[in-house]
Amino acid sequence: MRKRSQASPRVEELATFLSSHLPFGNCAQILQAALPQGISHTTIHRLVGRTVGHQINEEERQMAELFEDGVLPWSEGRQVPYLMVEADSTSIALQREEGRIEWPGSSTSGKQADCISG
Repeated sequence: MRKRSQASPRVEELATFLSSHLPFGNCAQILQAALPQGISHTTIHRLVGRTVGHQINEEERQMAELFEDGVLPWSEGRQVPYLMVEADSTSIALQREEGRIEWPGSSTSGKQADCISG
């Protein structure tokens, strides 16, 4: 048990799990019913913040590396048959040169397609 901790490691683990699925107030109600002495939603918030603090720091470090290098380290060497990118809640398929269809009789400049008559 940590110094000055109001809960055992198991209760901290349970609070972290519950708070990943429910609001802190609901977690407090469930823990009040399950434990002899419940803990408040603010205490759960503090416990979860202390428990997952190192994971958040690691995630922030990985995001900083992504923006600096522009490469996801765990995706190196992996090939996927179909890649989707989401931008502003709109799915956009990956555009590859070999996958595009070039229609005869048309020419594109920018976003506009011109019809070429022979």
